[in-house]
Amino acid sequence: MSETLPRRKVLNVVLIVVVAVGLIGTMAGVMASCTGDGKGKTRALSDSELQLLSRMRMNNLSDGAVAIKAQVGTGSRLSNIDGWVDWKRNLLYFSAYSPSSNALVQARPGVIAIRPGDPAKPVTGSPPEIPPADGWRVRPLSFSGEDKAPLDNLIAFLFLMAHDQPDRADLLKSLQTQWVRRDNANGTEVDVLLGPAVIPQTAPSTPSPLPPLTPQATPDPSASPSPKEKPADPLSLEANGGAVGYWLDADARLHKVETFLGKDMSTVIEFTRGAKSDFVAVDALGGREIAPRAVSDPEATLISAMRQRDYRARGAEVTVTLPVLPGALRKAKGWLDWQRGVVYLSVRDIDDPSHNVFLHATQKGVALRPAGEAAPEFPPVPAARENWEKAQWGDLSGTEDLTDLDVLVFEVLGMGVNKLDDVKRIKEGARRLRVDVLNGVPVGVFELEATAPPGQARLRYWLDNGGVLRRLEARTATGGLAQLDLTPGTTLPALPLTVS
Repeated sequence: MSETLPRRKVLNVVLIVVVAVGLIGTMAGVMASCTGDGKGKTRALSDSELQLLSRMRMNNLSDGAVAIKAQVGTGSRLSNIDGWVDWKRNLLYFSAYSPSSNALVQARPGVIAIRPGDPAKPVTGSPPEIPPADGWRVRPLSFSGEDKAPLDNLIAFLFLMAHDQPDRADLLKSLQTQWVRRDNANGTEVDVLLGPAVIPQTAPSTPSPLPPLTPQATPDPSASPSPKEKPADPLSLEANGGAVGYWLDADARLHKVETFLGKDMSTVIEFTRGAKSDFVAVDALGGREIAPRAVSDPEATLISAMRQRDYRARGAEVTVTLPVLPGALRKAKGWLDWQRGVVYLSVRDIDDPSHNVFLHATQKGVALRPAGEAAPEFPPVPAARENWEKAQWGDLSGTEDLTDLDVLVFEVLGMGVNKLDDVKRIKEGARRLRVDVLNGVPVGVFELEATAPPGQARLRYWLDNGGVLRRLEARTATGGLAQLDLTPGTTLPALPLTVS
């Protein structure tokens, strides 16, 4: 929690960041793809070709945003990808469509946001530059178990393709890299080079020689030991993320890649430079780009009055957008009364109505009551008096039972107190992330956790020019952000002070 304003302890979130190693195609498979018949005459890379490959990822980062088109799989399993990757912002945005499904996708390293499309109105071609604001499901990228998918591998692979300095040509030379052929990519002459998906940072160690043979006991013919998989040669491309065919021009600009993102999932990605887009991240992935800096004296004074201004505003209508694991979406509507210390919401799961609940919270604790499949948009007033499951905040603190919604509700209840906070402490720890507009209202976006790295605090506070809180954001277990939006000036119904 913040070290600037008084807070209570809440559960920490662990953000999942993963690297795709060993998930790309084998050399044999990619070689066949690049040469057509798998029998093309190849050779080791020359020094100049190693330099091309070593500069590729630095050039990608320097170029920033490029358009991408990809085809993953074949036949009935063919999926098309059309959109952009921005290596400077670490942000992907594309449409993904096949004969049976379509969706919009955004991603940052380690996390993906998906907006399922309407089967009756499939999205094909490049996505809208201004992404839809609602309907995004968020989850961490997955590379194992039942959740693994070629789409996750594709996203992780694309993020691996940019770096802030050249790769070491001597390390690439030690691997089984190869020149495949000369070719043409949309009118540009290129060399097709076979290289690793993951660039080594240190020289791979060669396997130790086998120890000398020693006499062994005669094996029991009835024994059937389980076979052990032979470890990959550390100099092979398979041991370095897998084999990839890179189509590079004379300036080490990448025009195309060919690889396999899973068994029988051949993949071709084309890159078009100059076709840039000014797309922004959706709110679930943080929204517009931030530039964290220390708050100014006027900003610190504004923040110090936030809780008092909230209290004097009395309350607000509340709207919550909450991504939840394993990739679902919940929304809530209701009211907040800061002066009486009450939040009352109707929470609806967009994908599974069995999770619909009414939520009632005070400074002491939170209570839930099943709302049924036909849960109303707003909770009923007066509230039902029975069948509420109650918990004290102190009992939830630091436990797995504390949900991301609990964190939002708990925090927003504490944002209405009839007193000023310490300007000096705020100036020492608060940061301004950016200015923005929310529902037509200019706001400043701030974080107050002095111990968190800039831009990585658990909570974000959106304040209008009068110092009233308009949005509270929280990082969730999905890796994305949840939003609790406030509309002050709303006439509040008679909210229940207690439930049973």
